[in-house]
Amino acid sequence: MIEKYCYGNNAANCAIYGGLYEWKEAMQYVTTEGAKGICPEGWHIPTDSEIKILEGTVDSQYPVGDPVWDNLGWRGLDAGGNLKEEGTTHWNPPNTGATNSSGFTALPAGYRYQPNGTFSSIGNGNQIWCSSEYVSNTTFSWSRNMIWTSSQISRYFIHKETGISVRCLKDL
Repeated sequence: MIEKYCYGNNAANCAIYGGLYEWKEAMQYVTTEGAKGICPEGWHIPTDSEIKILEGTVDSQYPVGDPVWDNLGWRGLDAGGNLKEEGTTHWNPPNTGATNSSGFTALPAGYRYQPNGTFSSIGNGNQIWCSSEYVSNTTFSWSRNMIWTSSQISRYFIHKETGISVRCLKDL
């Protein structure tokens, strides 16, 4: 059975936002970039490079391959907005720039902090795992973050014991 957290330990939140997973569980205890992990057959957890392609594909100003996607922190013009669910049904207002023009429908699932197990940011943010470790580090992995007050998307590394969302990518 795959271990996951439901925000606030409330199963109803998993039904709406999906589960929150620690990196090792999401990856099913392998460290290979692009691993299947908890994804269904024919799908995998995207690498940092694959997410950069997604970002460049959906951003209106910075295309695939633009050096901006290699930066840390908030990047691009509107990639985050084009990935976020439109409106404020799940996102807190103002949900800046949210168009979901990509069809990705990112929801603000929040996250679960380690080591104290507290939950934060439901309605405010979405963070998703990449299968790429941060500089072959056993403690951190790459992730992406979208928030209710920005149309940009953030690239940063996060502690692998943090519970965040997973989005699977179809194998080619």
